[in-house]
Amino acid sequence: MLSVTGNETAEEAQGAERMAAAARHGDELFHFLRRRVGSPDDAEDLRQEALLRIGQAGAGSVHNIRSYLFQVARNLIVDRSRARRKEVQWHAPGAEAAVPCDAPGPDRCAESASDLASLREAVAGLPEKQRLALLWTRLDGVTLKEVGKRLGVSESMAGRYVAQALARCQEVLDGE
Repeated sequence: MLSVTGNETAEEAQGAERMAAAARHGDELFHFLRRRVGSPDDAEDLRQEALLRIGQAGAGSVHNIRSYLFQVARNLIVDRSRARRKEVQWHAPGAEAAVPCDAPGPDRCAESASDLASLREAVAGLPEKQRLALLWTRLDGVTLKEVGKRLGVSESMAGRYVAQALARCQEVLDGE
């Protein structure tokens, strides 16, 4: 734990600790981002932004800094994609505006297909109650209360099944 100096608040110290812990995953995060955005410069920018946001995050506890870091990075990719869709480039006076194409390239399509296949395998390999709880809530829109009734467990246990299933799927996507 970092010590709190005269001008540093406890929250700032926690932020610095989170950034230091997240920085240990910096290379892995860079490669993850590089695969998704294509450009090493964009990947580095996103990595720095993710680390900064980890440090600025609220004082709530983060149990798995790696998963949190990768989720922040995914959110930044989505934010950047949305922002780029809104950008308009003017080529010449009187020319029509050209909107950048955000369609995924062949590499991204192949990676997405691979991710989808991995997720299908992960879901198929889940324990039955976790698999059913996940599919019912995410695909069929069934409430946790109803899932609990169907599985013969409490609503909170149904929620745990979904959380465990989602955690396993995230591990597969993160390459663990």
